[in-house]
Amino acid sequence: MDPFEKIPPELIRQIILYTADFATVENVISVSPHIFAVLQAHLTITRDLILDNPITSLPEMQRLCYNIALINSPLTHIVDLPDYQQSCEGTPSFSDEQSLCLIQTAAQIQRLACACLSLIQRNLVSAVEHLPASSINGPERAIKAVEPFSWIEEYRVYWSLWHLRHYSDLRKAATQHWSWSESSVHGLDA
Repeated sequence: MDPFEKIPPELIRQIILYTADFATVENVISVSPHIFAVLQAHLTITRDLILDNPITSLPEMQRLCYNIALINSPLTHIVDLPDYQQSCEGTPSFSDEQSLCLIQTAAQIQRLACACLSLIQRNLVSAVEHLPASSINGPERAIKAVEPFSWIEEYRVYWSLWHLRHYSDLRKAATQHWSWSESSVHGLDA
């Protein structure tokens, strides 16, 4: 039995938006058919989630989200790099499939960013612990190494991962689905 069945769609929408955490939203829609149905019935929820998230609310990140959704749509066929660039100028809108794909992509990137940041901090702490005792500012560095990352440091990790995902999806679609010419594929690397 789905415990969310008795909750009205308007309240479900608010719960999803207040979460503003893609991994949690992905988990909830995977265990609740009712919440999944509400998400599909109100496709603007995905757009609102993107706008409410601190990372994806930035215009460049919104554009990446739209472009990744465009690339992964089975209805999309792009003939070459200039055609892709022109297609990316459109107004973002998401189908059911693109909406779910985008939430899954954002959740994967969020989990990967958390893993990267955790690994970076662990390695930083380890490096600082191995500094010689006579090192200048050694104790201060040890304290700073265990502090949470700043927003800009986190953003840079997310930015890198979103761009890597965009490039990876675009290259895969260009070579495997759209059969671009060699010159268009090489244009991705320029």
